[in-house]
Amino acid sequence: MLALVKMPHTDIVIHGAHAADIYELIKARFPVAELVESSAPVLPVDEGDDELVELSRTDWWEQNRFRVLRGLRRKHDMSQEELARKSGIARSVIALYENGRRRITLRAAEKLGKALGEDPRKLVTE
Repeated sequence: MLALVKMPHTDIVIHGAHAADIYELIKARFPVAELVESSAPVLPVDEGDDELVELSRTDWWEQNRFRVLRGLRRKHDMSQEELARKSGIARSVIALYENGRRRITLRAAEKLGKALGEDPRKLVTE
């Protein structure tokens, strides 16, 4: 699947089991000008470059871990207000979690996971 996103111009190629879900998240956040189904093969990784790395130990995770909650909330088409009502956590605190200004505790992850119908371990950031 190929999505062309404007503001600024970005080409995104999405492959895999959750490509449609990822496309919906992109479409909800950015105006998508064009969508083209593609059967282009995914480029293979050189055999010598394969290395398993725990996601939580990467620089990417350090910079983006707080975005998981927002993504799951949007996946379930839920506003911060609705998530606040269902989880018992104030909307302002949810906003802090989503903006990376506050870490999600295990207790909060359990409440949010239950409200979202998701595994709370997806939300734990420490």
